[in-house]
Amino acid sequence: MVWHLSQKKLLYDLRIPHHDFITSLSAITYEGSYVCVVAKELNEPTPNFIVVYDLQSGTLFKKWKPACNTVSLAISQSNACVIAGLEDAKILIWDLITGNCRSTLVGHNAPVTFLKLDPLGKVLLSRDKDGRDNSIRVWELNTGNSILNVNIILLMHVSI
Repeated sequence: MVWHLSQKKLLYDLRIPHHDFITSLSAITYEGSYVCVVAKELNEPTPNFIVVYDLQSGTLFKKWKPACNTVSLAISQSNACVIAGLEDAKILIWDLITGNCRSTLVGHNAPVTFLKLDPLGKVLLSRDKDGRDNSIRVWELNTGNSILNVNIILLMHVSI
């Protein structure tokens, strides 16, 4: 459901009639024109899926169903893409206009549970916030190239 907060008014009810979903993630473009969500239909054994809604019209804009569950999500209107961090450690970059997969980013060795875009939507930071993969990666989205990879090693001191 999309609300106009200052007017306290419901703008759009984006639910799909006769379907029950659990929404686990959401992201909105910096400009506020699109929102994407990760949802899973109840009583379905298949992986979750990504839906993008156009907030100017309140309509479903795009829908993707990756081969495995999406565990992190980002969207950029300026770069016209949706980024999905997957539980198989890949990152998929979907073209917001055509719906095609622009690129698959590979380099993590655990589910990519954190994605952060720069305000212009050109650079992506990715990591596993659960600590199974100690790398933090920075990607250039137009090329899909990794431009920085930092391995973090946490040391703990135990006082006796």
